[in-house]
Amino acid sequence: MVAVIPEKPAHAAPATDRQVRVTYREKGSEYWFTTGPAGAPTAYARVVQHHRHTWIDEIAVHPDARGRGLATLLLTAVIGRFGHRTIGLHCAPFTPQRWEPRPPGLERDRLLRWYGSHGVEADAFDECMWRPGAR
Repeated sequence: MVAVIPEKPAHAAPATDRQVRVTYREKGSEYWFTTGPAGAPTAYARVVQHHRHTWIDEIAVHPDARGRGLATLLLTAVIGRFGHRTIGLHCAPFTPQRWEPRPPGLERDRLLRWYGSHGVEADAFDECMWRPGAR
């Protein structure tokens, strides 16, 4: 059986990666995505709900889509949704596996500054970062 995918009408607005959607939920985790014009994911965030806080497990942007503010878009959306709770994360740069020919993400000092510009602060041990919830 062959699936036929109808063409988009000529008047349809093109898809944009400036929209954030929660597209998948599993065992307390939510996966937030941006998608490009062809509908393929360009960036995502994995957000985990814990009893007392929200944890950002991962934010990743496809190498071809970097530098367009997609990570900021995702982080801002997560803060907008969960800003009433404390938000935590482990600040570590993306390091590709040796068998994946993808460039690494931002180095740690730039990540610390970037998260800091969004109100996320390093803890005393410099292991995790926290953004206090709004009260």
